[in-house]
Amino acid sequence: MTSDPLLCYVHINKNAGNSIIEALLNNYPGRFRQYLVSGRRSNGGPGAKTVDSPDDDVRQIVSEIVEGQHRHDAIALNLPVGIHRRIDRPVRYVTMLREPVDRCVSYWYWAYRKRDTGNLWAALQAGLPVGVAGLPLQFRDDQVRFLSGTTNVETTDDDLALAMKAVEENFAFVGTVERFVECQARLGELLSWKRPATFHLNSGDRDDQRLLPSEAIDIFRAANTRDLELHTWLTRSYLPSVLGRT
Repeated sequence: MTSDPLLCYVHINKNAGNSIIEALLNNYPGRFRQYLVSGRRSNGGPGAKTVDSPDDDVRQIVSEIVEGQHRHDAIALNLPVGIHRRIDRPVRYVTMLREPVDRCVSYWYWAYRKRDTGNLWAALQAGLPVGVAGLPLQFRDDQVRFLSGTTNVETTDDDLALAMKAVEENFAFVGTVERFVECQARLGELLSWKRPATFHLNSGDRDDQRLLPSEAIDIFRAANTRDLELHTWLTRSYLPSVLGRT
Protein backbone atom coordinates (compact mmCIF):
# COMPACT_ATOMS: atom_id res chain seq x y z
CA MET A 1 0.00 0.00 0.00
CA THR A 2 1.31 3.45 -0.91
CA SER A 3 0.52 6.92 0.36
CA ASP A 4 1.97 8.58 -2.74
CA PRO A 5 -0.62 10.62 -4.65
CA LEU A 6 -2.61 8.85 -7.33
CA LEU A 7 -2.38 10.77 -10.59
CA CYS A 8 -5.86 11.33 -12.06
CA TYR A 9 -6.21 12.63 -15.58
CA VAL A 10 -9.65 14.24 -15.83
CA HIS A 11 -10.55 13.23 -19.37
CA ILE A 12 -12.76 15.84 -21.05
CA ASN A 13 -13.73 14.66 -24.52
CA LYS A 14 -12.21 16.42 -27.53
CA ASN A 15 -9.37 17.94 -25.49
CA ALA A 16 -6.40 15.93 -26.81
CA GLY A 17 -7.31 12.98 -24.59
CA ASN A 18 -5.74 10.40 -26.88
CA SER A 19 -2.41 12.20 -26.63
CA ILE A 20 -2.40 12.38 -22.84
CA ILE A 21 -3.60 8.80 -22.43
CA GLU A 22 -0.84 7.61 -24.77
CA ALA A 23 1.69 9.40 -22.54
CA LEU A 24 0.17 7.83 -19.43
CA LEU A 25 0.40 4.37 -20.98
CA ASN A 26 4.02 4.99 -21.93
CA ASN A 27 5.12 6.42 -18.59
CA TYR A 28 3.21 4.12 -16.24
CA PRO A 29 3.40 0.73 -17.98
CA GLY A 30 1.29 -1.77 -16.11
CA ARG A 31 0.38 0.85 -13.50
CA PHE A 32 -2.19 2.88 -15.47
CA ARG A 33 -5.91 2.26 -15.85
CA GLN A 34 -8.52 4.11 -17.88
CA TYR A 35 -12.11 4.27 -16.64
CA LEU A 36 -15.02 5.33 -18.86
CA VAL A 37 -18.67 6.05 -18.19
CA SER A 38 -21.24 6.56 -20.93
CA GLY A 39 -22.91 9.93 -21.42
CA ARG A 40 -22.98 13.04 -19.26
CA ARG A 41 -26.54 13.27 -17.96
CA SER A 42 -27.42 11.21 -14.92
CA ASN A 43 -30.35 8.83 -15.23
CA GLY A 44 -30.73 8.38 -11.50
CA GLY A 45 -30.01 11.83 -10.13
CA PRO A 46 -30.30 15.51 -11.03
CA GLY A 47 -28.33 16.96 -13.89
CA ALA A 48 -24.84 15.91 -14.88
CA LYS A 49 -23.00 12.77 -13.84
CA THR A 50 -20.39 13.09 -11.11
CA VAL A 51 -18.55 10.55 -8.97
CA ASP A 52 -21.49 10.75 -6.54
CA SER A 53 -24.21 9.94 -9.08
CA PRO A 54 -26.33 6.83 -8.42
CA ASP A 55 -26.06 5.59 -12.02
CA ASP A 56 -24.97 1.96 -12.29
CA ASP A 57 -21.97 2.70 -14.52
CA VAL A 58 -20.72 5.41 -12.17
CA ARG A 59 -21.16 3.27 -9.07
CA GLN A 60 -19.35 0.35 -10.69
CA ILE A 61 -16.40 2.43 -11.81
CA VAL A 62 -16.05 4.27 -8.51
CA SER A 63 -16.14 0.89 -6.75
CA GLU A 64 -13.40 -0.43 -9.04
CA ILE A 65 -11.24 2.64 -8.40
CA VAL A 66 -11.70 2.32 -4.63
CA GLU A 67 -10.83 -1.38 -4.75
CA GLY A 68 -7.79 -0.92 -6.99
CA GLN A 69 -6.54 2.45 -5.82
CA HIS A 70 -3.21 1.12 -4.54
CA ARG A 71 -2.45 -0.98 -7.61
CA HIS A 72 -2.11 1.99 -9.96
CA ASP A 73 0.12 5.01 -10.25
CA ALA A 74 -2.20 6.84 -12.63
CA ILE A 75 -5.78 6.68 -13.86
CA ALA A 76 -7.85 8.45 -16.49
CA LEU A 77 -11.48 9.14 -15.65
CA ASN A 78 -14.14 10.88 -17.75
CA LEU A 79 -16.02 12.18 -14.70
CA PRO A 80 -15.67 15.55 -12.98
CA VAL A 81 -13.28 16.25 -10.13
CA GLY A 82 -14.26 14.39 -6.98
CA ILE A 83 -12.66 10.96 -6.81
CA HIS A 84 -10.34 12.28 -4.07
CA ARG A 85 -13.37 12.30 -1.77
CA ARG A 86 -14.06 8.62 -2.41
CA ILE A 87 -10.66 7.03 -1.81
CA ASP A 88 -8.20 7.04 1.10
CA ARG A 89 -5.20 8.00 -1.02
CA PRO A 90 -4.15 11.55 -2.03
CA VAL A 91 -5.05 12.48 -5.61
CA ARG A 92 -3.09 14.66 -8.00
CA TYR A 93 -5.30 15.92 -10.84
CA VAL A 94 -4.27 17.02 -14.32
CA THR A 95 -6.35 17.92 -17.36
CA MET A 96 -6.48 19.89 -20.62
CA LEU A 97 -9.00 22.54 -21.66
CA ARG A 98 -9.88 23.77 -25.15
CA GLU A 99 -11.38 26.90 -26.64
CA PRO A 100 -15.07 26.03 -26.17
CA VAL A 101 -16.53 26.92 -29.57
CA ASP A 102 -13.77 25.08 -31.43
CA ARG A 103 -14.28 22.15 -29.09
CA CYS A 104 -18.00 22.06 -29.91
CA VAL A 105 -17.34 22.18 -33.64
CA SER A 106 -14.84 19.35 -33.35
CA TYR A 107 -17.30 17.39 -31.20
CA TRP A 108 -20.05 17.95 -33.78
CA TYR A 109 -18.03 16.43 -36.61
CA TRP A 110 -16.84 13.61 -34.36
CA ALA A 111 -20.46 12.82 -33.44
CA TYR A 112 -21.32 12.71 -37.13
CA ARG A 113 -18.44 10.32 -37.81
CA LYS A 114 -19.66 8.09 -34.95
CA ARG A 115 -23.36 8.45 -35.84
CA ASP A 116 -23.85 4.70 -36.30
CA THR A 117 -22.38 3.74 -32.92
CA GLY A 118 -24.20 6.02 -30.47
CA ASN A 119 -27.08 8.43 -29.98
CA LEU A 120 -25.15 11.70 -29.63
CA TRP A 121 -25.60 12.64 -33.28
CA ALA A 122 -29.35 12.10 -33.10
CA ALA A 123 -29.52 14.22 -29.94
CA LEU A 124 -27.60 17.01 -31.64
CA GLN A 125 -29.79 16.89 -34.72
CA ALA A 126 -32.90 17.16 -32.57
CA GLY A 127 -31.48 19.66 -30.10
CA LEU A 128 -29.71 22.28 -32.20
CA PRO A 129 -32.91 23.73 -33.74
CA VAL A 130 -34.20 24.30 -30.19
CA GLY A 131 -31.14 26.37 -29.37
CA VAL A 132 -28.98 26.32 -26.24
CA ALA A 133 -31.58 24.50 -24.13
CA GLY A 134 -31.74 21.64 -26.62
CA LEU A 135 -28.05 20.86 -26.69
CA PRO A 136 -26.63 17.82 -24.86
CA LEU A 137 -24.64 18.68 -21.73
CA GLN A 138 -21.36 17.96 -23.52
CA PHE A 139 -21.95 21.13 -25.57
CA ARG A 140 -23.00 23.44 -22.69
CA ASP A 141 -20.31 24.76 -20.33
CA ASP A 142 -19.19 21.20 -19.65
CA GLN A 143 -15.59 22.13 -18.95
CA VAL A 144 -16.80 24.22 -16.00
CA ARG A 145 -18.82 21.20 -14.84
CA PHE A 146 -15.80 18.91 -15.02
CA LEU A 147 -13.57 21.21 -13.00
CA SER A 148 -16.16 22.36 -10.46
CA GLY A 149 -17.86 18.98 -9.98
CA THR A 150 -21.33 20.53 -10.19
CA THR A 151 -24.41 18.59 -11.26
CA ASN A 152 -26.10 21.76 -12.52
CA VAL A 153 -27.58 21.64 -15.99
CA GLU A 154 -27.44 25.43 -16.11
CA THR A 155 -24.06 26.45 -14.76
CA THR A 156 -23.75 29.41 -12.41
CA ASP A 157 -21.14 32.02 -11.57
CA ASP A 158 -20.49 30.02 -8.40
CA ASP A 159 -19.68 26.96 -10.55
CA LEU A 160 -17.21 29.05 -12.55
CA ALA A 161 -15.59 30.28 -9.34
CA LEU A 162 -15.37 26.70 -8.05
CA ALA A 163 -13.73 25.60 -11.30
CA MET A 164 -11.09 28.32 -11.03
CA LYS A 165 -10.51 27.46 -7.38
CA ALA A 166 -10.09 23.79 -8.27
CA VAL A 167 -7.46 24.66 -10.86
CA GLU A 168 -5.46 26.54 -8.25
CA GLU A 169 -5.95 24.16 -5.32
CA ASN A 170 -6.67 20.64 -6.61
CA PHE A 171 -4.76 20.37 -9.87
CA ALA A 172 -1.08 19.76 -10.38
CA PHE A 173 -1.46 21.20 -13.86
CA VAL A 174 -4.13 22.34 -16.33
CA GLY A 175 -3.07 23.01 -19.90
CA THR A 176 -4.78 24.00 -23.13
CA VAL A 177 -4.99 22.26 -26.48
CA GLU A 178 -3.97 25.49 -28.22
CA ARG A 179 -0.62 25.47 -26.38
CA PHE A 180 -0.21 21.72 -26.30
CA VAL A 181 3.52 21.58 -27.05
CA GLU A 182 4.41 23.92 -24.18
CA CYS A 183 1.87 22.38 -21.85
CA GLN A 184 2.87 18.77 -22.40
CA ALA A 185 6.52 19.74 -21.91
CA ARG A 186 5.71 21.38 -18.57
CA LEU A 187 3.49 18.46 -17.57
CA GLY A 188 6.30 16.06 -18.37
CA GLU A 189 8.69 18.09 -16.22
CA LEU A 190 6.28 18.17 -13.27
CA LEU A 191 5.63 14.43 -13.43
CA SER A 192 9.17 13.36 -14.44
CA TRP A 193 7.92 11.68 -17.61
CA LYS A 194 10.57 9.95 -19.69
CA ARG A 195 8.31 9.75 -22.76
CA PRO A 196 6.36 12.96 -23.47
CA ALA A 197 2.94 13.15 -25.07
CA THR A 198 2.68 13.35 -28.85
CA PHE A 199 0.02 15.73 -30.12
CA HIS A 200 -2.74 14.28 -32.23
CA LEU A 201 -6.43 15.14 -32.17
CA ASN A 202 -9.10 12.52 -32.75
CA SER A 203 -10.97 14.98 -34.89
CA GLY A 204 -13.85 14.53 -37.25
CA ASP A 205 -13.54 15.38 -40.92
CA ARG A 206 -14.48 19.06 -41.31
CA ASP A 207 -14.22 19.10 -45.09
CA ASP A 208 -17.97 19.03 -45.63
CA GLN A 209 -18.95 22.32 -44.03
CA ARG A 210 -22.57 21.73 -45.02
CA LEU A 211 -22.81 19.34 -42.05
CA LEU A 212 -22.56 22.28 -39.65
CA PRO A 213 -25.67 24.51 -39.74
CA SER A 214 -25.01 28.20 -40.19
CA GLU A 215 -26.47 29.05 -36.77
CA ALA A 216 -24.38 26.47 -34.89
CA ILE A 217 -21.41 28.73 -34.07
CA ASP A 218 -23.61 31.38 -32.47
CA ILE A 219 -25.50 28.74 -30.49
CA PHE A 220 -22.26 27.10 -29.31
CA ARG A 221 -20.95 30.49 -28.20
CA ALA A 222 -24.15 31.29 -26.30
CA ALA A 223 -24.11 27.84 -24.68
CA ASN A 224 -20.55 28.22 -23.38
CA THR A 225 -20.29 31.67 -21.86
CA ARG A 226 -18.74 30.37 -18.63
CA ASP A 227 -16.49 27.90 -20.43
CA LEU A 228 -15.26 30.85 -22.48
CA GLU A 229 -14.57 32.80 -19.27
CA LEU A 230 -12.75 29.83 -17.79
CA HIS A 231 -10.61 29.32 -20.89
CA THR A 232 -9.78 33.04 -21.07
CA TRP A 233 -8.80 33.14 -17.39
CA LEU A 234 -6.68 30.01 -17.76
CA THR A 235 -4.92 31.37 -20.83
CA ARG A 236 -4.29 34.89 -19.55
CA SER A 237 -3.80 34.42 -15.81
CA TYR A 238 -2.96 30.82 -14.95
CA LEU A 239 -0.78 29.55 -17.79
CA PRO A 240 1.67 32.48 -17.91
CA SER A 241 2.55 31.86 -14.28
CA VAL A 242 2.92 28.08 -14.52
CA LEU A 243 4.71 28.12 -17.87
CA GLY A 244 6.91 31.02 -16.87
CA ARG A 245 6.12 33.02 -19.99
CA THR A 246 3.25 34.81 -21.71
